[in-house]
Amino acid sequence: IAKTDLAHAMCVAAWYQRKVTKTYLALVEGVPGRRRGRRRGDDGDAMEGTCVAPADGRPARSDWRVVETFGEEDEDDATQLCSLVEVTPRTGRRHQIRQHMGMALDAPLVGDPLYRRGKRLTTIAAAAPLLVGKPGSVLFLHAAALALRHPVTGEALSFSDPLPTAFEGLVSALRRR
Repeated sequence: IAKTDLAHAMCVAAWYQRKVTKTYLALVEGVPGRRRGRRRGDDGDAMEGTCVAPADGRPARSDWRVVETFGEEDEDDATQLCSLVEVTPRTGRRHQIRQHMGMALDAPLVGDPLYRRGKRLTTIAAAAPLLVGKPGSVLFLHAAALALRHPVTGEALSFSDPLPTAFEGLVSALRRR
């Protein structure tokens, strides 16, 4: 919230000029960028990277980094493997993170019925009690941090927000498994 019209206009300009850094945390199925059938740490598996793929019909770019993985990959049941991923979109397209994770990196958001690249919708056992209601009404995607320069002084500002209670509870339950 800006205190003056000028400060507001400068904040809006910074947003559209991509001078505001937004960081999200997402809980995804599997591990982004992992080739199927490969084990954690095998050569060729990246735990971070940049995704450059269309989103909302236009060019889009997101940087991502796996913060933590939960579960083990099992040939019989890979549905319990998931990752907590930090994503920094460099462009601002509608559903960009959902599209990049699910379609380009083959790691759809937990609870996302739409961007799955042919993968069937599965439910991580620990998340089942939280995924109630209409499919897609609960997505594990959280706007965790925002960084920008003060519109008048130029001072670096950063704001962060802890995970919502349900999201944090799920991450804690996954750590205990």
